[in-house]
Amino acid sequence: MATLQVMAAAAHVVRLNGVEYYAEPLRARDWADFIAWVGDEYVAAHRRAHTGDETAVAAAAVDAAVGRAVLFTTGSPEVQAMANTPLGSLRLLWLGLRHRHPELTLEMLDDMLRADARGATAAADAFNAANTTAGGPADPKATKAAVQ
Repeated sequence: MATLQVMAAAAHVVRLNGVEYYAEPLRARDWADFIAWVGDEYVAAHRRAHTGDETAVAAAAVDAAVGRAVLFTTGSPEVQAMANTPLGSLRLLWLGLRHRHPELTLEMLDDMLRADARGATAAADAFNAANTTAGGPADPKATKAAVQ
């Protein structure tokens, strides 16, 4: 059953290092930004795999990766997998926090989470509460474990 905060798309309060932050439920644009980032990472990995390889086969492999990445959705296995990595979970949490805290960078959030283990758990819980019930792609247990 959805909580009132989820149904009203209300922010969840997250306390990190003694400061309150508000994690908004992710919006369509947030998911689009995340999917674009996953696509960029996917293509970059294919380019790195073929570094120094000037063959037509290597070029075709990178082109295929680009073609695949532009078709990614929240349900794509690559997006699902990345959402459940520490870096993906960090980015998703940051996407929810940036609406009310535009000064907060991804690097700042990473530092804050490492400095406050209890806050990291609470942040993961807030992200999960705000997004998994609302239909986001992250698995609550995997996301919580990845953010910790």
